[in-house]
Amino acid sequence: IELVHPSSGDPLPIFDLEEELRQCIVLADSLPSSRPRLGLMTSNNRDAWAQAREKLLQSGGLAMETALERLQSGALLLNLDDEAPVSRQECGDLFWTGGLKSGPNRWFDKSIQIMVTNNGKAGLIAEHSMMDGMPVINFSDFITKMTYAHARRQSTAYQSSPIMVEDIF
Repeated sequence: IELVHPSSGDPLPIFDLEEELRQCIVLADSLPSSRPRLGLMTSNNRDAWAQAREKLLQSGGLAMETALERLQSGALLLNLDDEAPVSRQECGDLFWTGGLKSGPNRWFDKSIQIMVTNNGKAGLIAEHSMMDGMPVINFSDFITKMTYAHARRQSTAYQSSPIMVEDIF
C-alpha cells in the first residue's frame, strides 16, 4: 500500500491506510489457495534464490517483473498472519519462520518485515545487510510507543482522496 499521497507527498491519513489494508485482505482472501508461494524461495540461500528469481522473470514476463519490483521498492513488508498465537514460544516460532501456515507469507529478501496476527500480536524481522541495528531499534521503539489514538490525532492533519489498491497495480 502507499504510505504517502502520490501527488502531494503528505502522509496518508490513518483512515486511508486502514481502507487500503482492508482492500488488501479482501484481495488476498479472494485468491485461490493453490497460488504459488513465492515467499518460500527467499528463505533459501542467496545463490539459489537469485537463480529462482531469474527463472520467475523468464517465465512470468513483465507481470512478474512488475510484481517483484513492487516488493523490492517498498519501505517495509507488512505480513498479516491468520494465526492467533498466545504464548511467547508460539509468537517466537510464528514471527521467526512463519510456521507451517504463514511461512510463505515471509519475504526474507526485505530489510524490514512486520508481522501482525489476528489477535493483535506483532513482531519484526530486520535483515541487517541493508541497515544498521540502531535505526531498526529506534523504529521499533517508535511504533511500540505510538498509540492508535495519537496516530489518529496526527492523521487528521492531512486530508487526501482515498487511493484504491487497484489504482496502484
